[in-house]
Amino acid sequence: MENIEALKTSSHVLGNLFYFNPVSKEMEQVINLIESGNAVLEWPYGSESELEEILNLYKKGLSNKELLDSEYKKLFVGPHKLGAPPWMELCLS
Repeated sequence: MENIEALKTSSHVLGNLFYFNPVSKEMEQVINLIESGNAVLEWPYGSESELEEILNLYKKGLSNKELLDSEYKKLFVGPHKLGAPPWMELCLS
């Protein structure tokens, strides 16, 4: 049952990271948890060294909110061809 809860929680977090713009109000709480380091270091998957590396990458990526917003829009919003169109993998398989 613990594995199911870990999968459920991690899927929810990852889904939100792809669905919402990282600088949006909807993601404020998640981003604060990531920046604090607690959420990443308590992630149910990966070794401690892997999680520390991920935390450092998150903090680096979160350090420039304007760039983060711009890159998210290029990948998922547009107006030009999207770098990562939603559900592309599902539609092509």
